[in-house]
Amino acid sequence: MFWTLLLAHLIADYPLQSSWMVRAKRTLGGLTLHVAIHIVVMLILVGPALPQVWLPLAAIALVHFALDAGKMSSYAGARTGSSAAIWPIRPYT
Repeated sequence: MFWTLLLAHLIADYPLQSSWMVRAKRTLGGLTLHVAIHIVVMLILVGPALPQVWLPLAAIALVHFALDAGKMSSYAGARTGSSAAIWPIRPYT
């Protein structure tokens, strides 16, 4: 299951994440759409195993949302020169 979820993440973060999505993730709606795409890809790939893994998938989605929200806040701080920016990498393009 780990490899399936890793594949889902890679699919959702690279081929399915356009430059528009990277910019949109800075808003609540864009971030919600980004995480929804991750959820859909995970659901497609886990297929029949969904009844056994729906709770971990929900937890993964919540953690993903929180982490990306934190990264976006850090990016905003980096652009304004704030010392609160602790995430040294740029978003995927």
